[in-house]
This record gives sequence, structure tokens and C-alpha cells, in this order.
Amino acid sequence: MNIPGQVNLQKLAEGLADAQVGQPEVTLRSGECLEEELLELLAGWRRVAAMPFGIWEELSAVRLDRDQLPPEAWSLLRGRIFGPGGDLEVRRQGARFQWRLIGPGGMQLAAAPNQGEDFWAEPSNAKQWFYRSEATFLLWGEGDGKGRWHEDRVGAAQLAYPVNASWGRVQIRARLFCRNGQVEFVWYQGLEEHHGDRQN
Repeated sequence: MNIPGQVNLQKLAEGLADAQVGQPEVTLRSGECLEEELLELLAGWRRVAAMPFGIWEELSAVRLDRDQLPPEAWSLLRGRIFGPGGDLEVRRQGARFQWRLIGPGGMQLAAAPNQGEDFWAEPSNAKQWFYRSEATFLLWGEGDGKGRWHEDRVGAAQLAYPVNASWGRVQIRARLFCRNGQVEFVWYQGLEEHHGDRQN
């Protein structure tokens, strides 16, 4: 008998077992590069994996686009390319950028020297595992049907998302990887239309 609101522990346990992932299921790499090497790093990884979306935090603006890289690296503070093929995040540290990549297990690697270090190669990480879960993050703004989104709380912001102009609300679909109750890695997988409280 299933009482409304009652938790089915067996089903929950089966779901957790299915969500347990390790080295065979997920690629984790990291590294650093000089500012003048950044655009080639981003282009190199984009060539081998489906990561069409980009979020770019620059000195004067934040942009979200599709199939574009920043024209130059000097004004970039943080950036991210992502999609179903992986998620590469970069963060400025002075004249260098540190980067982190997450993607499917057995992911094809970018050309050297942009391969970075393999998380799983460290002996203490080799047998680690994570719980994987799905999440969505709602982006600012309500669409006007003409490819512009407006949010009163950030009225001066020019919100533009590289999606169908008819979408009302936009969200990022993500995969979370947790260990010991803490989120350790987040893989942004794409953009999709938000449909209220309905499950997508």
C-alpha cells in the first residue's frame, strides 16, 4: 500500500545506487594556462566536445552566448563553456587562468599541452565516487517574445539568452556531483525553457 506523502525507501535506495558514479562514468581534469593561451585552450576543448554555450564574466559585463568565444582574454575574469559534451570553467588568477573540466567518462582529450591533470590519476582519488543528481537553475528575467528578457530587480541589465525568442523563462540544466553531503562538481549541460513547477 502506498500512502500519499510516504517515502518508498527501497525505490530511494535503488535511485541512489544508480546515481553513484566514479572514474568510468565521469572525466575530471584541471590545469592552468597563461592569459595569452586561454583562447586556444577554450577552442581546443570545444573542438573535441559538444560545449556550445558560453558564460563570460568580463570587467564591464556578463554575457551568455552560443558558439562564440571572447574576442580577447585580457578583460575576462571568469568564463565557462558547457553543453552535453562537458563543462570547462576558467578563472583568472593574476596573469594566469586556472581551469576545471568535467565530462562523460572516456572523454576525448584536447591536443597537448591543454590536457591538464587527471583527477583520477592521484592514488587517493582513484577509488573515489560521487552521488550524481540532476538540477535546474532559473535565470533572470521574463521573456518578451522578441528575444529579450526583463527583470525588475536588475532593470539596467540587458538580458539576452541564446535560445528560442518565444521562451518565457530560461533555466540551466545541470548535473551535480556530491561527496560527503557536499557539492564538489557541477556540470552545466544546456539551456532549456522553464515550465513552472512541472518536472521537465
